[in-house]
Amino acid sequence: MRAIKFRSWNYELKIMLSDIADGMIIKMNDGKLGWYGDDEDSYEYCDYPLMQFTGLLDKNGKEVYEGDIVIINNHRCEVKYGGMAFYFYGIEPYANGRVKNSYDTVTNTEIEKLEFCEVIGNKYENPELLK
Repeated sequence: MRAIKFRSWNYELKIMLSDIADGMIIKMNDGKLGWYGDDEDSYEYCDYPLMQFTGLLDKNGKEVYEGDIVIINNHRCEVKYGGMAFYFYGIEPYANGRVKNSYDTVTNTEIEKLEFCEVIGNKYENPELLK
């Protein structure tokens, strides 16, 4: 069973907040972060994107989160979540616009080993990697 952990990008401070769910009740609203204060009536909401830990480690032992940019078999991919699985979407498109070399944790069970995957950044701190 994988650990349930989250991180979030703080746009104002331009820093990644890690382990944000530790000790607080969080609530997602369209993928944005919110939490309850000392009492359940004091809900705080901020416009920070929430990224979930995939439960996977790259070849260097680094945790892989949604929003990360990884290299898999010499192809850059963005880690996303949807449909009860994590997806590794290829960034470089074919001439017809279709994305090449995408992987997911449903149809490609070998992805869970990730000996061939390396986290090289994330879409918030390294947006140039999405180009």
